[in-house]
Amino acid sequence: MTPSQEKIAKLSKLFQIEKQEELDRYKVFLDSKTPQARKKEGMAWFPLKVEESGYGLASLPFVEISRNPGDQSPHFFSRGAPLTLIDEDSKQQRFGHVLSVGDSQMRVALSGDDIPEWIDGQLSVNMVFDTKTFEEGEKALNQLLNAEKGRLFQLRETLLGDRDAEFGRPQHFQNDRLNTSQNTAIDHLISAEDISVVYGPPGTGKTTTLSEGIFQMVKREVSILACAPSNAAVDHLANQLIINGINVVRLGVVSKIDDKVFERSLEYLVNSHPQSKDIQKLKREASELRKQASAYKRNFGPEEREQRKQLYREAREVRAQIKELEQYVMNSIVGSAQVICTTLVGSTSKLIRDMDFGCVVIDEAGQALEPLCWVPILKARKVVLSGDPHQLPPTVKSYEAQKAGLGKSLLEKVITKPGA
Repeated sequence: MTPSQEKIAKLSKLFQIEKQEELDRYKVFLDSKTPQARKKEGMAWFPLKVEESGYGLASLPFVEISRNPGDQSPHFFSRGAPLTLIDEDSKQQRFGHVLSVGDSQMRVALSGDDIPEWIDGQLSVNMVFDTKTFEEGEKALNQLLNAEKGRLFQLRETLLGDRDAEFGRPQHFQNDRLNTSQNTAIDHLISAEDISVVYGPPGTGKTTTLSEGIFQMVKREVSILACAPSNAAVDHLANQLIINGINVVRLGVVSKIDDKVFERSLEYLVNSHPQSKDIQKLKREASELRKQASAYKRNFGPEEREQRKQLYREAREVRAQIKELEQYVMNSIVGSAQVICTTLVGSTSKLIRDMDFGCVVIDEAGQALEPLCWVPILKARKVVLSGDPHQLPPTVKSYEAQKAGLGKSLLEKVITKPGA
């Protein structure tokens, strides 16, 4: 095992400790509590009424729910928060996340292909422990640990091992609007073959330098995936790139995307696409078929039951057409982007799952847990890290993991690496 592999193996163990700490905290808070008790703790809405249901982007089902308008119980639900919708009578449940939430109404995106038939029951929505972040970090570390050759192996050995970073011919970049250190940083960023770092305290122009560096790489036809640990940081960088005239596509849960970059979100671009009218027409057709099918309720005979099945079958066939057409449109939009922007974990989107990038940029890297940085780096030809290692460190909830080094960011490790 190489020294870099030993570091990754240790990191993986610390990440597991952190995961268990968060899971234990969640269980202590929620286990054995009734919906009423969870409601008092701000972790549930109960009882509920379904105001509307339907299908959104990629034909994913959604429900619009409301609680008693007079119920002003405080809660922790926010846009993008994971949850589970539960029928308290049958105990059937469906996972999802919050699309939008107000004082008494919530719009929820659900997993699966269909709207549950039990949504007219006694419902509650409950916050859940989100394992996706840890699962993706664990998978990235495992892949990194087992890399014995290829580009990922080279990047691992360059960032954490004994391999020296390589650089191409200096570009002698010069922009009169930037100062000497910014121009030098951009020249370094452009010529780097493996890793480049843009760092400094607030007010030193990191975002300006990074966005100009990305612009220069775009001019050189380098495909770029730009990430950050938070949606706010992703939107900040995306907005700067848009101002610079770069064709950005912002991936992610639309409810978490800032209004300033919403028009570059995938959902907005799909709805603005010329073929959107065809998609909407098919959605209306599927909705009408489901409406006809739902008209058959209780106390109907074999013939009505068969008709109901047929209508649902036809609705599924239309939804399949919708998915195929939306997938074509989304692939077209993503394929034409100069820069794709998303969070670290958002880089696992199935739209870019099989894509590789000439450069993966991670902004605010000083605030990101190292395992999550490796998630997008799996797709990289080269890496750019930007941030301030002396500002807010990554958030670690386990004292044991923090003490053992999980709170040290990849940015800090690269900067302090001997010979850096």
